[in-house]
Amino acid sequence: MNRVGLLVLLSCLACGSENALSVDFRTDLVAGLELSEVAISRVGGSDEIVTRFEVRAETPVLRGVRIARFEGLPEGEQALVARLIGPTGTRLAERRVVAQVRGETVFTMVFTRDCLSVTCPGELQCLNGECVPPGCSPEHPELCGDTLCSAAVDCAPSTASCAAAACENGLCLLEPVAGACAATEACVPEVGCVSRDLPDAGSSDAGTRDAGPSDAGTPDIGAPDTGTPDTGTERAACCTAWCQDGDRFDGTTYDLEPYVASAPGCTSSTGCTCTTSAVIANNWTVVSGDICDTHDFATSCPGDCDGSQCGTIAITGRLDVSTGVCTCEGTTEGRTQDIWDSNCAENADSDSSFPTLCPP
Repeated sequence: MNRVGLLVLLSCLACGSENALSVDFRTDLVAGLELSEVAISRVGGSDEIVTRFEVRAETPVLRGVRIARFEGLPEGEQALVARLIGPTGTRLAERRVVAQVRGETVFTMVFTRDCLSVTCPGELQCLNGECVPPGCSPEHPELCGDTLCSAAVDCAPSTASCAAAACENGLCLLEPVAGACAATEACVPEVGCVSRDLPDAGSSDAGTRDAGPSDAGTPDIGAPDTGTPDTGTERAACCTAWCQDGDRFDGTTYDLEPYVASAPGCTSSTGCTCTTSAVIANNWTVVSGDICDTHDFATSCPGDCDGSQCGTIAITGRLDVSTGVCTCEGTTEGRTQDIWDSNCAENADSDSSFPTLCPP
């Protein structure tokens, strides 16, 4: 090789080595209790590079933590896949992103807990409960459309009082309220304060790790497990997913429907009520307190009941670990009301019942 060719080769090698990708990670899943590992893969070319990052109770995933760094990359798009693993080895979710690498590049991979029950079509990924392009990140908000929040009021509230919604850099995160739980407890927003030592929900075994070599096989890069989550916090997440599926309320939010019925202070059958629809209820009668019936979120005595009186509720699930009952809740304007549960006759014995889809 002549001197010119050698200089060109060395120059190209130096250019390649200048490109590096650092991957940061943020989530409002509870470190150690719900999430114990993130497996991050760089996919492309003839090989796949995999890095595993262990998540312990003290790992600051809510504020953000660096989980991987890849050096000597070519300039351009780099596809990344992160698999979120629970303490029992259950794959909780998968996040696929595309980072544009040029020089020293940082990409923040975000997984918000409101995406646990969301499946996006094609290459789209979930953020803040909505589907976004794979390049969407805090570093590139222009690729996120209208998904990013501007204030906490844009975010769905926490079911439990030990957590509160926060909007940080466009991200909707459910953050624990200081002092709400004991030192030995953690706040799970769908459940409340729970012990960090719960079976199948606490941090990983603190004993000596297997000293043998890690599995050298190619990791599974398919879709997340379709099996039902384990008991504990994973079953609580399954409860919310059960409430949000197509046999119940079909999404994270639900548009209330107008219904003419008698209401307090109104002449019989002249009141306008805003309810969950009869699609899952056993009749149209609005009965406050009867969880297996439609519910009254607002009442008025207008001349017309055209739906302009009604808004949208956020759908969440609440698991009673002592009875195994999953209760669906609707929240609007700071008010939360029980609207359905797993004991209601329409679903109790069906193929889509809570015990069937989310077994203990």
